[in-house]
Amino acid sequence: MTTSGQMLSHYRLVEKIGEGGMGVVWKAHDMVLNRPVAIKVLPPDVARDDARRQMFMDEARLASSVNDAHIVQVYELGREADLDFIAMEYVEGKPLSELIQGRPLSPARLATFGLQVAQALTRAHRKGLLHRDLKPANILVTAEGDVKVVDFGLATLMERRDTTLASGQETVTLAGEQNTAPGAIPRRTNRGPVGTLPYMSPEQIAGEKVDGRSDIYSLGVVLYEMTTGRRPFVGSTSEALVREIRRARPRPPHDIVPKLPLDLDRIIVKAMGAARTERYQTMDDLAVDLKRLGRDLESGSSPSYDDLKIEGADAHRRAVWLRVLGVVLLASVVAVALWLKGPWGRTAVDQHTVLILPMEVRGDFAGAGYAGRAFSESVAMNLAQAKGLSVLAVPDDPEPGGPVAQPTPNEDEVDAEEKDEEDPADQEQAQDQTGNGTATAQDGSQPNSGPKTPEQILEMLRQHQQPPPQPGQLVPGQQVPPPNSQPPDNE
Repeated sequence: MTTSGQMLSHYRLVEKIGEGGMGVVWKAHDMVLNRPVAIKVLPPDVARDDARRQMFMDEARLASSVNDAHIVQVYELGREADLDFIAMEYVEGKPLSELIQGRPLSPARLATFGLQVAQALTRAHRKGLLHRDLKPANILVTAEGDVKVVDFGLATLMERRDTTLASGQETVTLAGEQNTAPGAIPRRTNRGPVGTLPYMSPEQIAGEKVDGRSDIYSLGVVLYEMTTGRRPFVGSTSEALVREIRRARPRPPHDIVPKLPLDLDRIIVKAMGAARTERYQTMDDLAVDLKRLGRDLESGSSPSYDDLKIEGADAHRRAVWLRVLGVVLLASVVAVALWLKGPWGRTAVDQHTVLILPMEVRGDFAGAGYAGRAFSESVAMNLAQAKGLSVLAVPDDPEPGGPVAQPTPNEDEVDAEEKDEEDPADQEQAQDQTGNGTATAQDGSQPNSGPKTPEQILEMLRQHQQPPPQPGQLVPGQQVPPPNSQPPDNE
């Protein structure tokens, strides 16, 4: 029986900090090096069991073979007054189980803690050492945020032969954790599973041969609890808990924490694969993904399930609008095609019809508008001579949306129509009056019914600009009558 103040070699026991099936843990003081240490003492009644005593000694040797910043360092294996004890590094911190207390940790903090544990176990696995009892109570967190993995009490060397590992030992439980709680294994049995039930892998429960992937599963369960604040399997009895673990259908973490980063959810699900082939194959692979997750969280490039839902909803709305727009465009194209194909889609003119608008003559002088219109009419009359081309009459005042002028047929068509409509007697009378069938204007010029040359257009412009003659005034080009000439009698 050990008590406070008792001396074990050069270590003075100060206070009890933990107790379990493999021994009692004391905080002690190293009187030689003047430093705090942790002393694990094997109880006297247990020391009489050669198998348990041998396992206790193996723990010290295995733990001392691994030198890692995240594994508690072993200083000494000693014996004092029939008491076997291990002196090891004292960690000033709290168990991870006290930090959780039913509350999820932040993803960044979780990634940091998980990475340190994975790195520690990676080094242990390379030495051929399994933990086999990984749980929040065996992970200590210092005030600086450093993680220390403790209690390799159930650790055994990974067998490289095809044999089943020894099993049946209890776990070491820190003060405050009761072995009689659901999921804890209360006592040692000759055969059966080894570890703490809620964190054990399916093959560990079945008593099968285990390897490093069993520790990967246990770390996945720890990550689940850090993420959600609860264990993935919560059977009220050990039998119910075993059935849940074997079914391997825990509630997805993102159902409990909607803002959970997508990559973290994937890491947890993969680590907790029901079959060993579905999990990470090495602890180092898990450490790599946790390290990448930490970088992504720091840079803000790790979306959560909520982000994906919002983005998915936005994408759905965009897709709906694009479909609506596509339907509208398709309907518009079909409507235009039907309109152009039907009789209502035909225009008043075709590609062989030409409309000449009045030309605009810039300049401040009299007759500018007349000159522009005369020029347009000249162009229209010249174009009308072309075969197969229909020229519209020059409008008086073209306005957008106004009435469309009717096509002006060419001269051959007009002559043919007029000849068909005129009375033969009228045609003979017109020939008698003109002599050769060609009408002349009163001033002796040809009528304004054919193409005009530029000289004719200028002459028309000069006549338009001259004021009308006064009575008795001579018109340019008019001959002066001889003296005493009498005006012709009006008949």
